[in-house]
Amino acid sequence: MEVLDLRGLPCPKPFETFMKKAYVFDGGEMRVIVDNPYCYEMIVQIAPYLGCEVLGTKKDGDIYEIFVRKAEKKMEEKVKSGC
Repeated sequence: MEVLDLRGLPCPKPFETFMKKAYVFDGGEMRVIVDNPYCYEMIVQIAPYLGCEVLGTKKDGDIYEIFVRKAEKKMEEKVKSGC
């Protein structure tokens, strides 16, 4: 599982970084860690639009974890996107 640790970044940087990563992510599961409640909410809301299924979330104090899964790209999609 890939881990995207975005703690300590000012809002909206964690949200922007997740969007960029999710867009090029070839598939599989990813654990996203943030410490900003607004970015947490935005990531949970945008994930399905980026092809990611939110498997679950976890809050421990000021730390938020989001577990997402993205279906692996088919070979035709990789060729089209240049990945």
